Amino acid sequence: LDTIVVLTQPQWGAYYHFLIDGLSRIIWILRYYPKVLHANTTFFHTGMVSEQAQTWAQLVGIKTGPGNENRLLDGWWRAKTVYFPPGTPCANEGVGVAKGLIRRMHEVIVENLGPETPEKKRVAVMVHRDIRAGSARAVINYLDMFQTLRTALPGWKLRVFSDFPQTPDVLTTCKLFRSADLIIGMHGAGLSNIVCAQPGIALLELQQQPHAKDFELLSTKLGLQYFGMATNITHSAAGNVSIPELNATLHDVLSKYQPGPHTTPPPASFGAAKSLPLGGVLTGVPALSSSQSPPASGWTSTILVTFGAGFAMAYLFRSWGVWSRPGDAQSPSSATVFGAPGQPSSVLDIEGSGQKVRRTIGDA
Repeated sequence: LDTIVVLTQPQWGAYYHFLIDGLSRIIWILRYYPKVLHANTTFFHTGMVSEQAQTWAQLVGIKTGPGNENRLLDGWWRAKTVYFPPGTPCANEGVGVAKGLIRRMHEVIVENLGPETPEKKRVAVMVHRDIRAGSARAVINYLDMFQTLRTALPGWKLRVFSDFPQTPDVLTTCKLFRSADLIIGMHGAGLSNIVCAQPGIALLELQQQPHAKDFELLSTKLGLQYFGMATNITHSAAGNVSIPELNATLHDVLSKYQPGPHTTPPPASFGAAKSLPLGGVLTGVPALSSSQSPPASGWTSTILVTFGAGFAMAYLFRSWGVWSRPGDAQSPSSATVFGAPGQPSSVLDIEGSGQKVRRTIGDA
């Protein structure tokens, strides 16, 4: 291929990591290399190529679609030029996606989503993890929880976002979360959709045990008002939510949060990475140790474009399924290469055979 923008990060294919960690990095390309984003010769390594992934990509400005219109990639690929935007730090370390980056992503999504139909009533969206779809963090006493919400929110319109029998399509989902004045749900992938929510609204997260700060960090960066309620539900198990505690928490939320017109907060900076000089087109191949060596046919004189001088981090992406090579271990491989400050950093080749190219473009 001519050009690939690498957006894939660890745990690709997982909804939160695809949408928040990976896809948000397209904003760097939009900001610094808009011609690359819109060029017909540019493909995007996202780790997901499903219909769901296609729609999200469209919402952030990538011209892609099913079949012959597909420009999303997974697996090994070769390209003449590779763009590698700054990676998203792990939220478990208390960092996560940059505030300015995710706010700009929200703005782009809302712009591409089209005009909003005003609601006559305040809207509460309940994110329901149905135990029939999987036991991880499913709320068993969901109906009791639903009735508690109805009682605590008289005059509100209560809508449910559920993963059973299947989650709604991306456009329906995004419009639902955009309409919300209050979002309530158990920690999980469904809360990733707050990227569509309007700044100023409230999020009440039913926290898993132990509490993971992904959505506490994300909601705050998006300008939402965050409220958390601890539960005894662990990451991989189902459980019950304390209804008396939920009722008390809702009253506390409503006493501190008065929903009004959806507002947009002032623009935020892109964070520390904003001050880094652009790396431009970097050439030169540093020596690789044997532990870093990819397949012999995989490395050629490919250009790697990074966003900071002196350092480049390159992933060699391997698919977990259809595009894996026979005999390959089903796990990601990576190589980290360094260059002296101010010197060319690295070269990356994402490999894929012509057959794989045709299959991805024609059949994804």
